[in-house]
Amino acid sequence: MTNRIRNYKDLQEEKVRLELLLSQKKSQFKSNLDTLKEDYSPLIKLGSAIGMLTTRNYRYPLLNLAAGMAINSLVKNKLLAKAGWVTRLLVPFFLKNASSHVIKRRAKKLYSKIGELFSKN
Repeated sequence: MTNRIRNYKDLQEEKVRLELLLSQKKSQFKSNLDTLKEDYSPLIKLGSAIGMLTTRNYRYPLLNLAAGMAINSLVKNKLLAKAGWVTRLLVPFFLKNASSHVIKRRAKKLYSKIGELFSKN
């Protein structure tokens, strides 16, 4: 505040000045936030990829069950048959989690293809 407020007119001028200052600070904050998002976008993408590997999506349980069974039979029992127990435990876990997120993105297309397999046409 530069001057003392002595009357209603001074109060209105101070209010306008503060609103202008607030809008400037908001725009400055938004530009700084956009710059940070741009600078740290590789780190954000890495974090989302790690999150995709460590969490499972449970939205489509039948497709996830089928993918899990396929991963167990192919990867765990065939490809990693001679690997150590840690590898046989972690690799299928990460693959099942990642496949659940892929299934979530492509579920409608997968259901239509499965429906075509069982349809009479």
